[in-house]
Amino acid sequence: MSFLRLGTLFPISLALLSFLILRYVQRKKDPASKIRCAPTPEAHWLWGHEYVVWQHEACKVYLKWATDLGSLYRIKASFFQRDVIVAADNLASHHILANAYRYPKAPAFLPLTDKLIGKGVFVRRVTNYVRSQGYETTVDISPFVSACTLDIIGRIAFGHDFGCGESQEARVIAESWHQDVLLGRTMAGFLAPIMMCAFPWITKLPIPALQTDGVAKRVAIRLVGELLRQNKAQLESGDGRDILSILVKDQKKSKHDERLSHTTLLENVSREMTSCTVSFTLLELTRHPAVQQKLRQETRELSDFSYDHIQSLPYLDAVCREGYVRVHPAAPRTDRIALEDDVIPLSQPLTTVDGKTVSSIAIKAGQVFHIPSAVQNTDPLVWGKDAEEFKPERWLLPGGVPSKDQLPYGPYGNIASFLDGPRSCIGWRLEFLIMISLLIRDFELTSTPDDVKGYIAGTLQPFVGDEVKMPIHLKILRSSE
Repeated sequence: MSFLRLGTLFPISLALLSFLILRYVQRKKDPASKIRCAPTPEAHWLWGHEYVVWQHEACKVYLKWATDLGSLYRIKASFFQRDVIVAADNLASHHILANAYRYPKAPAFLPLTDKLIGKGVFVRRVTNYVRSQGYETTVDISPFVSACTLDIIGRIAFGHDFGCGESQEARVIAESWHQDVLLGRTMAGFLAPIMMCAFPWITKLPIPALQTDGVAKRVAIRLVGELLRQNKAQLESGDGRDILSILVKDQKKSKHDERLSHTTLLENVSREMTSCTVSFTLLELTRHPAVQQKLRQETRELSDFSYDHIQSLPYLDAVCREGYVRVHPAAPRTDRIALEDDVIPLSQPLTTVDGKTVSSIAIKAGQVFHIPSAVQNTDPLVWGKDAEEFKPERWLLPGGVPSKDQLPYGPYGNIASFLDGPRSCIGWRLEFLIMISLLIRDFELTSTPDDVKGYIAGTLQPFVGDEVKMPIHLKILRSSE
């Protein structure tokens, strides 16, 4: 029996030893090995530093390591995979994100990403609820904001009304997203993308969860199909300004290989990415009454509440840049993988493990990058000692914001929170301005004793303990009717 056991264990041990030796040789030959690494003792022996990142609030440990190692460093990946490069360097991240087709999202994550994806009604719904509670009460603002965001996206994308979360489709999508967020904070939620990154062939297995489109995407595809069947002639000749109408009219002019799928817009218009950051910005306003009052005064002085006039409000724009874009980005981190060897330029000199100073790094195909926009947006070397503070005034004062050459190349205020290049997000600013301006005009917001933390569960999400919620105390100041 002992002989049989030894006969079985020997080839397994030999294979494992060969694998580890191969990994060691590959790492020594990898030019990325010259980049300094996060403290090895902090890494889990199997899950690497990725488990440490998952355990903490969004990007907190990235910022801690960046303080010691600089804006570009390595972390240990799970399952003994090639080390991941954390690229918080502005020029490096711009190079990666602007070359979206050379640096796509890691293939292992695509199944997850691909399958997830009326002002009057909004305010009236919130007002009616607060009024029923005696004109002031503590509410979980997240469902209200999420429903309004879905409404705006429905109108922008399809010209469709989701009824501020009351329609059957909206309720199905909301419940699906809620379950996805809860799953994202479980060990299974951590392991799923890690396993697919280490073993990409898993994504090809006939697993229903991987091969079936998610709820939100199925609803969108069905809606698009119905709208096309019912209104194709009207869509082609009408004056519709929603994205679906524009795509239909544009397809008549385009060559076959240039035509967009009607569901492609789902990759660029995200409901959850907006709703969660609006919630965190509202939380900041509860903590800064003076900012809230100044913003309320500005919105109340506006006689014409059209979008063109809303977006011209300077203080509202500053609040948007500070809270929604800089301090609380919806995607605190994005991941990319190199499809080919490359040399990446750096905005700041980098000291390698052998003491040399370099202005660029060479990488091999297959290298995975984590790009933490939350670290870039709150870097004290760029933004000053108050980098992590919520201060909208910095956007209005001369010299309050770093010069352009110190910032990432983002689509809004040179902030990278909404990415750069061909995959930049669309529609997000419209949603934010409408919701914040309407709520702050009619309600007084105050904080609650709850300890709200922001974790990455697909996107930035508010948690109180194990519950997904953003409790805010609302008091009606004036009728919204």
